[in-house]
Amino acid sequence: MAESRALSDELRISEERYRLLFEATPLPIFVFDAETFRYLAVNEAAVRKYGYSREELLRMTVLDIRPPEDVARLKTILTRLEGSNLQTGVWRHKAHSGDIFEVEITTHALEFGGRPARLVVANDVTERRRLEEQLRQSQKMEATGLLAGGVAHDFNNLLGVILGATQLARRACADGRPAEPYLEEIAAAGKRAAELTRKLLAFSRKQVLHTRPLDLREAVDDFLQLLRRVIGEDVELVVRRTPEPLLVNADASQLEQVLLNLCTNARQAMPAGGKIVLETARTHFDAAALGREPWAAEGDWAEVRIVDTGVGMAADTRARIFEPFFTTKSEGTGLGLAMVHGIVHQHRGLLRVDSRLGEGTTVRVCLPLLPDERPTDGATSDSRVGETRGGRETLLVAEDEPALRKLLGTTLGELGYEVLAAADGEEAARILESRKDSIALAILDVVMPRLGGVQAYERMRAVAPKLKVIFTTGYAPEHAQVSAIVRRRGHAVLSKPFTLEELARKVRETLDSGE
Repeated sequence: MAESRALSDELRISEERYRLLFEATPLPIFVFDAETFRYLAVNEAAVRKYGYSREELLRMTVLDIRPPEDVARLKTILTRLEGSNLQTGVWRHKAHSGDIFEVEITTHALEFGGRPARLVVANDVTERRRLEEQLRQSQKMEATGLLAGGVAHDFNNLLGVILGATQLARRACADGRPAEPYLEEIAAAGKRAAELTRKLLAFSRKQVLHTRPLDLREAVDDFLQLLRRVIGEDVELVVRRTPEPLLVNADASQLEQVLLNLCTNARQAMPAGGKIVLETARTHFDAAALGREPWAAEGDWAEVRIVDTGVGMAADTRARIFEPFFTTKSEGTGLGLAMVHGIVHQHRGLLRVDSRLGEGTTVRVCLPLLPDERPTDGATSDSRVGETRGGRETLLVAEDEPALRKLLGTTLGELGYEVLAAADGEEAARILESRKDSIALAILDVVMPRLGGVQAYERMRAVAPKLKVIFTTGYAPEHAQVSAIVRRRGHAVLSKPFTLEELARKVRETLDSGE
């Protein structure tokens, strides 16, 4: 009897100690039922933090302190929790006052009152996240300064070539000498400027992508011929492919640019030769692995892995490789890996880099897998080589840059078209309203003052529902209105800078296309 009382007293003292620890802990602690999600116990810190009485909290569930838009995701995660696994993560919570704050959650399975339950510790990290965001903004501004300086330097060099060659061409014409060599210099500098702009757009993720379903294995196969010319004979190339298709939604040319840049870097990391392994694989990412990319969906992904036996990178170098204009090379802009980063993320993909000094480098380019369906044969490039033809139709050209507007008008006029020019979307819409029966095609710049090309198109469509349109753009946000219009109605897009031959060909193709 005495022994039973002693055990009872010991149990009571133990329970009191644990309750004291539970109540005295400064962080909010909850225990909730694993099946009903209803709170079974809460400590004093939770009562103070959330503004509910203990009785009110014990009538609530874990869903009740979440913003409405987070509830569905939380339900999905709660139904997947099994066993005693430890879970962590940052969530948004809502207090009785309606205030939203961010908490870092740690949760663990336990048994409470004979039922499966989970214990949750919540740590308010709102202020910490705010300071982290301030630091990120500061770093972003510093990177923007580096970017602006690098762009100014490179473009000033190119402008120097263009202006100098222009003067020499004028002198040659005045002296009766051939100006062709200087014109070629101007054209080459223009192409380099266009390439620099394309890299900048890739870095900022605002270039126009022409994506289609493609098998990642076939894309790698198509790239191999070019790759073998790049790496040289002193580098062994090993290619490994998965037996099953790896269907992704990607821009083939941009994907090739990513692989070319990464393999070129791998080659340069092996000045005395070595080995590059190019491997395709199917991989799986769970929520924990995607912690730094909350926009990415857990599940199966396709990946290309580039492994080299080169010099590798130190930790400080590895931390900066995706910064714009950061480079360890004596030549180059330093935009290569920044461009790779932009292209991959614009594809909603992931980049993983593992490198140690003296141990080589592994880069993984991961893209979301599509359902296992073969790409259609019709998904090919819309550019066709052939003679550029003109016509007699009336075209409406809306472009806010005067020099480009004049150049487009002259080019199309020389091909026989009647060209009506507008300086912005507002003027273009007025011209169409007065000439709706004669205008066969509108060429609209996406970004213009007063009324952009997309908005002008919507107004024009009300007047001329069957109007054919070509949009021109230097960039387009990932989910721009123009992308939706192109997908829905099949209108064409020309990405700046385009050649006059590309313009003429696209105009003729659009005019000759069916309704």
